Amino acid sequence: MDAVKQYKPIPEDEDTEKWLADEKLHEGLYQFDNELEKLLDPYWQKIYIKGESVSYVRDLPFTSSGAPELELRPT
Repeated sequence: MDAVKQYKPIPEDEDTEKWLADEKLHEGLYQFDNELEKLLDPYWQKIYIKGESVSYVRDLPFTSSGAPELELRPT
């Protein structure tokens, strides 16, 4: 939102204009981001920064025995 306030983009349609001005929506997105950060950052640090593995946990949307290999889909 700092960039939106700084650069004052011109919305292309009415829905986008409403979204840009909706402070309640922005606050919800910030809260979501903060909660996601709390959940995922420890795993990011462990897998990608420290190169460690993550054991299987049924409630997580991912597992890893190290940083996963990224595969490109055929075009």
